Amino acid sequence: MLVQDGEDLHVALYLDAHVLETLRDKEPHTCLHSDNLNAFLQVLEGVSHFIYLTWNAAYDKPVSLLELELQAEVDKYITSAVYSGRRGVSGSGSVRRMLFANPAYRAELDRVEHARYRRANDFANAYCQRLEQSYRHDFCGPRMFNELRRFYRLPQAGKLRHIGIDRTSVSLS
Repeated sequence: MLVQDGEDLHVALYLDAHVLETLRDKEPHTCLHSDNLNAFLQVLEGVSHFIYLTWNAAYDKPVSLLELELQAEVDKYITSAVYSGRRGVSGSGSVRRMLFANPAYRAELDRVEHARYRRANDFANAYCQRLEQSYRHDFCGPRMFNELRRFYRLPQAGKLRHIGIDRTSVSLS
């Protein structure tokens, strides 16, 4: 939940009890698999949104919904690759395909929401594929994490430019 009251920003993260129970019973630290992956990704996306919003608010930087979703997709990819123990490029490619190749969107999304999630998925896939190519010999190494930190700090226009997306064709929402 996000509520802005003048200059105050109130942020809350709700994590469903069933999701937390799943992660407690099938801990992702041990192994990511089909029984805990969805719960893991739900929590990771919520935490990503929470941290990204608060980090940008601390620097008085605006955040669009597309930027929020794009960063969450990148965060899910990197964290899943690390948690699954697939630090090599071939393993990260399978994580990327699992996350981005055939996304399923909720049926109740309106046209604008669907387009935003689709764009975030496509843009994150392009960026993560470039990470695999650029850091094939140092995947999840210090150089790649420096790149991820730089990307994280970019505003939406900078992120899109960095990925190679023509931002004039992209809605800011």
